[in-house]
Amino acid sequence: MRKLALLVVGIIALATPASTAEKGFYLGAGLGVSSLDVRDFAPEYAHLRFEQSDPGLKLFAGWRVSKFFAAEVGYTNFGDVRQWEGGNLEFFQEADIGVSMFSAVAIGLIPVSDKVDLFGKLGYAAWDSSVHTISDGEQEDLSSSGGDPTFGIGLAMRIKKFGFRFEGEWLQIPDAGEVFLLSGSLTYIF
Repeated sequence: MRKLALLVVGIIALATPASTAEKGFYLGAGLGVSSLDVRDFAPEYAHLRFEQSDPGLKLFAGWRVSKFFAAEVGYTNFGDVRQWEGGNLEFFQEADIGVSMFSAVAIGLIPVSDKVDLFGKLGYAAWDSSVHTISDGEQEDLSSSGGDPTFGIGLAMRIKKFGFRFEGEWLQIPDAGEVFLLSGSLTYIF
């Protein structure tokens, strides 16, 4: 946490002042680490040992309307988690979980300098969760979908037409739990 605070202070200190914040249309893509937990989506498989987790991915497009406000739409794949136990035909259990969402959010910006902003976002997400389980040869699909609020916070830095964002995003799925993605993204401002 201390290293993160020093990084934020360093970015702010190195940001070169400019006349105004870049306004207009932007595109971005990022990678991150998510917190998908088998206990939330398939509690009866919580005892399985962890095998692998895929990185999260996000793609987004937005419009910075003013120095303090932007609107954005995006796709986020929180990645997949696989847990399993066993190894013979008589006893084998596996749980594969993945969550993705399409979102539309409003973004409030707090300029720290002309090139660095703190931001918060709040919006709506249409999500899908895919939960596939295998237990002793029996397969079950516990997949579901829905729509719920999503929110996030982060730090954005711009250098000419390019930008970098470091952010955390949350999605609360009823009857399953919270999904979180910590990501870094590159943006291009048109």
